[in-house]
Amino acid sequence: MQKSNVFNSCINWGLRCIEQKVLEKSVILKCYMNRKDRKTGQYTVPIYIDVVCPFETCDIVEDDYTQSFINVDGQFHTGEYTKKSGEKVPTISIIASKVTKKSEQQENDVFNVCRNFGLYCYGIREFSKGITLKCSMSKKDKGTGKYTEPVFIDVVCLFDRTDIPEDYYEKAFINVNGQFSAGEFTDKNNKKVASLTIFADMVRKV
Repeated sequence: MQKSNVFNSCINWGLRCIEQKVLEKSVILKCYMNRKDRKTGQYTVPIYIDVVCPFETCDIVEDDYTQSFINVDGQFHTGEYTKKSGEKVPTISIIASKVTKKSEQQENDVFNVCRNFGLYCYGIREFSKGITLKCSMSKKDKGTGKYTEPVFIDVVCLFDRTDIPEDYYEKAFINVNGQFSAGEFTDKNNKKVASLTIFADMVRKV
């Protein structure tokens, strides 16, 4: 994998903006991502993502983005917030470098590209066409020194697609290039829960 100082890069991520907040130094677009299930025709449970657009560094035209589909370039971040009950909930945000309203796209455009995503692999599952690396991402809180609640991401490595050296990846830190996808699964309480997946083009140990 080509070395880069920029981690967790998002390129051409397609999101739906549902709310816009203008602050002193930035605008925050409250967004989500989901996909249409081919079998049922229904949309999966949404993944909510805050897109933070600093006025000094983000290329964004002054406009009303509410209820618009947008394309975003930037850097993927995880965090957390605390509910009134005291439960800590993981959050996802993108510090955007460029935001545009979605226009007609060429058929060969590639969406939701991930570059140099830094993840921790805690488990491996094999299937007929490849392996799935069960991974997580969190960050260290500068104030407390503790790590935030993890965001869990499955990294799917297909034998006919993914450049991944034969190695032992469990309990390892990895860098991943690929394409991000939203999905869902049904938990033990029969509740549908949003899931995050990267279909990997390249995987390397750090």
